[in-house]
Amino acid sequence: MAELVHFDSNLSNVPAAPPDRRRHPRLKCQLPVEIRVDHSSFPMQGETTDVSLCGCYVATNFPLAVGTAIDLRCWVADAPMACKAVVRTSDPGVGNGIEFLDLDEQSKIMLGQYLDALASDKEVNEPTGVIRARM
Repeated sequence: MAELVHFDSNLSNVPAAPPDRRRHPRLKCQLPVEIRVDHSSFPMQGETTDVSLCGCYVATNFPLAVGTAIDLRCWVADAPMACKAVVRTSDPGVGNGIEFLDLDEQSKIMLGQYLDALASDKEVNEPTGVIRARM
């Protein structure tokens, strides 16, 4: 005869999730990106899974090491945005968490407007996923 298992509905013993340390919320969106590492002949191309004003997560099967300095370029509503960035997380076979380091004021405004529109469910002009010509 099968043994009955009783679950305690008191979840006070379950540890709380760690607090989110991000300065700005990330929103799910797919933006085409190009990542260039110093001394590399060719950029890596990919797509974000989520973006905030401070960084993004880029899906890739071959992530870069934590601490790697990169040049990042992406297209927000078909407009190019470029900055220096650094890899903050590396998940093998999944991707990289990236922090923007020197995003200029115009790019911050453009990205902020895009994210505000995305957050409020307004129609956002999603990029096609095609990498544009170099700036």
